[in-house]
Amino acid sequence: GVVHSFIVGTTGSGKSRLLDELLTIERHNGIISWVCDPQGGQSLPDWTEAVDWFAPTAEDGYHQLLAAQRVVEERSARYARLKWTDGKGRTRRGKPSYHPADPDMDPLLSITLEEAPALMKLPGAADIAADIGKRGRKCGVKLRLVAQVPNLDELGGTRRKKEATD
Repeated sequence: GVVHSFIVGTTGSGKSRLLDELLTIERHNGIISWVCDPQGGQSLPDWTEAVDWFAPTAEDGYHQLLAAQRVVEERSARYARLKWTDGKGRTRRGKPSYHPADPDMDPLLSITLEEAPALMKLPGAADIAADIGKRGRKCGVKLRLVAQVPNLDELGGTRRKKEATD
């Protein structure tokens, strides 16, 4: 399956330049790239016209996540029905994992969420991203979250408060 990623670094640490490199690699390898930059493209200005889908606001990124979730659902259903022949010549049904070189598989879809906390604070966004994170791996949908602070609260989760015991 695909590997999700989480890029974290303070202001000026090079996150955006790393993303430039990763998006360049994706472009040259036939990977479909969707990017959300809630700052209107300020972090990734060279990619506003160079990726398959660029979302310039958190709200647009939310719609991107919803679309990615639909891609996961459609691919999962289709891959579960695929007939294929294993190495011993047996006909099998259902692809249990994703491999981009497999001719039955779709191109990898990589979703980059720059300034992820701005998007994750929208109602339901963190749940959708979590669903894509759990199910997207087997059908070629990758999430790349980018943030300045690796804080669960900022990414739509909550920390369990430790109860004091006497």
